[in-house]
Amino acid sequence: HKGFSVYMINDTLWVGTAAGINKGIIDNDNCINWVRHYQSGLDNISGNWVIGFAHQELNGFNRIWAITWATQYPETHALSYTDNGGASWKITNPLGNQSGKVYNLNFHENQIWASTEIGLYFSEDGEHWEKYGQPIDLLTGEKIFSEAIFSAYFSNLLQTLFVGTGDGLAIINESTTITRFWES
Repeated sequence: HKGFSVYMINDTLWVGTAAGINKGIIDNDNCINWVRHYQSGLDNISGNWVIGFAHQELNGFNRIWAITWATQYPETHALSYTDNGGASWKITNPLGNQSGKVYNLNFHENQIWASTEIGLYFSEDGEHWEKYGQPIDLLTGEKIFSEAIFSAYFSNLLQTLFVGTGDGLAIINESTTITRFWES
């Protein structure tokens, strides 16, 4: 179980491996009690290669998200989430029927931003996804040409969405700014 991601919320430790998700509870002695292992096919996660976790606070509970990639058929690249601490999992794919990997997730209240290899996707419920349009600088006309979005972060303080690509950075607010990088 080679580890690729670790995430802790409250007393629960989530560990993403190349063979699924491990869940552990931290006890009063700071020891980990491993309570469950989740796998694609058995526990309704989309893929066994778990490259990241995030949590979303919704109406008094935490939704735990796992970025899950396929290791073999019939697994798929998608997102898996649980609203009940892992008792059950649901699968959602921002890309719909298209093939591609999710790299990162970010949240603003009930809004979900999924950074993928074929663009930035947005949802308000985790089931219905819409592709975010290509950012264009309103003053200069500059745009991001890379389709892959590696990360997106919404700043509550600035009310601004930062979008990171291999081609540059888009800062999206009332007046979108594009900063492209010409050297690696």
